[in-house]
Amino acid sequence: MEFTVSKADLVRELGLSQGVVEKKATLPVLSNVLLEAADDRIMISATDLELSIRCTAPAQVKTPGGGTVPAKKLLDYVRLLPDSDIHFRFSDTHWASITCGRSKTRIAGMPRESYPELPEMPEPAGQLPVGLLASMISRTIFAIAAEESRFTLNGALLLMKPDTLTMVATDGHRLALVEHPNPLGASGEHRALIPRKALMELTRLAGETEEEIYRMLGLVWIPPELRENRGEIEAAMRGELPVLVELRDIQGDLHLHANWSDGTATLEAMAEAARARGYAYIAVTDHSATLGVAGGLSVESLREQWAEIDRLNERLRPFRILKGAEVDILADGSLGYPDEVLAQLEYVAVSVHSGFHQSRERMTQRILRALENPYVHTLNHPTGRLLGKREPYEVDLEAVLQAAAARGICVEIDGAPDRLDLDDLWARRAKEMGCLLVVDSDAHSVPALEGVRYGVAVARRGWLEKKDILNTRPLAELLAWLQRRRALARPGGR
Repeated sequence: MEFTVSKADLVRELGLSQGVVEKKATLPVLSNVLLEAADDRIMISATDLELSIRCTAPAQVKTPGGGTVPAKKLLDYVRLLPDSDIHFRFSDTHWASITCGRSKTRIAGMPRESYPELPEMPEPAGQLPVGLLASMISRTIFAIAAEESRFTLNGALLLMKPDTLTMVATDGHRLALVEHPNPLGASGEHRALIPRKALMELTRLAGETEEEIYRMLGLVWIPPELRENRGEIEAAMRGELPVLVELRDIQGDLHLHANWSDGTATLEAMAEAARARGYAYIAVTDHSATLGVAGGLSVESLREQWAEIDRLNERLRPFRILKGAEVDILADGSLGYPDEVLAQLEYVAVSVHSGFHQSRERMTQRILRALENPYVHTLNHPTGRLLGKREPYEVDLEAVLQAAAARGICVEIDGAPDRLDLDDLWARRAKEMGCLLVVDSDAHSVPALEGVRYGVAVARRGWLEKKDILNTRPLAELLAWLQRRRALARPGGR
C-alpha cells in the first residue's frame, strides 16, 4: 500500500479515533489503527471490540491496500512533522515508511488480516446537529446506570421521528427525558439504545474544543482564569463576561529600576530592552533618598538622571522615558521627596518600604495621608507582601482603595514573582470600587521585565479589561492623563 495525504487531514482523523483505541492492549492489535487506501481516499478505523469508528480523508493513492500501525505512536509522530503532505509506503514485512519533506521514519505495523473484522455500517437513518446531540446527552447521561451488567439501563434510548427527537435514560431510581423538535427531519421513525460508553465518545467527538462544550451548555466560553465559582457562570449566562486584558495590550512599563539605585542594568539597557518588547514608553522609578538601603537618589542625583533621560529620549524617539520615582511613604505618611521635586517629576509612584509592623490604624492613616498629596499618580504594591518571606502589613485596604478611587489615583498590580501585589481578589475589588490600575514589572534587571506577564495573569484572574489599566493606553493618551492629574495639583486645580 502506498499513498500521500495532507498532515492536517491525517491529524484530524487520527485524533477522532484516539478515544476508541484500546489502551489496556489486551490484544496488541487493538492499540493500532487500521489504514486502508482505495480510489482517492484513505479510511482510518479503530475499535476496542465494543465501540468502532471509521473516518476518511482525501488522499492520492498509488497502490491500494491495508495495514495497521500503533495509533498513539503514529499521531505523536505526525504532529511533529511540517505542515505538508505525508507519504506512506507499507512493505511486505508490514513496516510503514513515512516521509514528509526531509523527515523520514519507519514504524512497525501488523498485517491487515490480524485486525478484527468490523461490522458493516448501516445506512444513516437521519442527521442531527452536533451541538443538539451533545446537549441532549449532557442532560440525560447523569441518569444512566453506571453498572455495565445492567445493560438495558446502561445507556439512553434515542427516539428519532420526522418532527421530534426524544432521549430518555434511567437507572431505576432517576429518570431523565429530553424532547426537541427535529430540525433536519428523518426517514420514518427510528429508535436506538446507545450505551453509556458510546454516549461519552459522542460527547468527546462533538466537543473537540472547550468553546464547543460551553456552547452545548448554552454558555459563552469562560476563560480558565475566571473559573473560581465567583459569579462567572452567572455572568456567562447574562452575556456579561469581561473581555480580559492580554499581554499584548500593555504599551509600557511604569515601574522599573536602573543602576542609579538598586537596579543592575543601565537606564539605556532597560530602555532598549523595553523598546525591543514593543513598548512605547517606560517610567524609570528609582527609589527616593530616604530609602538608603536601596541606594535611593538624592535630589542632585535625580537631576543628573533627568539629564541622561533627556539625552536618551532625543536618541530613542518616538520611544519615551518618563522621569519618575518610587517615592517612599515615611512612617508619618509624608513622602521621601519635597513637593517642589515631586512637581518636576512626570510620574510619581508611592509605596511603603519600612515600618511594616505599625498597627492597622496607623498604617491605614499613613497611606491615606500619602494619597492626599496632589502629585501622586500611583500607589505601588499596596499590601507590601513578599511571597514566602513577608506577610502583608496590617491595613484597611478597603479604605485605601476607596480613597484612591475618590482621588483618581491608580493602584498597582506588581508583577514581580515574589510580590504579585495586588492579588487577584483585591484587583477585582479595586475595579469594582472605580480604581484605575497599573500592571508593571518592578524590574531591577533586563530579564525581570518579563514580570509584566505575571502581572497580567493576576489582572485576568481579577476580571480586568484593557480599559481598566492605565498602561494599556498609547503614549499620547497616557501623557494626556498625566497632564490632567498634574493640573489638579496646581492651586485652584480642584
